[in-house]
Amino acid sequence: MGPVRRVPPQRQGPSATGYALPAEQTAQAWAARTPAAFTFNVKAFSLLTHHPTPVAALPADLRPAAEKTGKDRVYLQDVGPKVADQVWERFLAALDPLRAERKLGAILLQFPPWFPTSKARNDYIVACAVRAASTSPRS
Repeated sequence: MGPVRRVPPQRQGPSATGYALPAEQTAQAWAARTPAAFTFNVKAFSLLTHHPTPVAALPADLRPAAEKTGKDRVYLQDVGPKVADQVWERFLAALDPLRAERKLGAILLQFPPWFPTSKARNDYIVACAVRAASTSPRS
């Protein structure tokens, strides 16, 4: 094995979490394979930020609700609040290993350009921020 390269403390953001819900084992591996001062900034799962989400990217037990739409890609409004709550819970729970190691930085809530400003949408953004903040990153 070659020399070990020192990695300075930094912030990194896996964008893969925007395309699929992360597995807790994945976050455990991220935490284990990075230096103590490393911080992950994680992109929120696409469904949570009103991006079209492939039905196949949803956990198998949540797919039936999305499959009822007859679409290959669904939006948050297509699946309803119960599925949305489950997705939020699973997304945040998967980040627990990063949180436990104090390696969770920000959760990026990147909304699409077609998500125009309105009171209801502003309220949704605030609700997402509150929910994401409840994970207590690096506090």
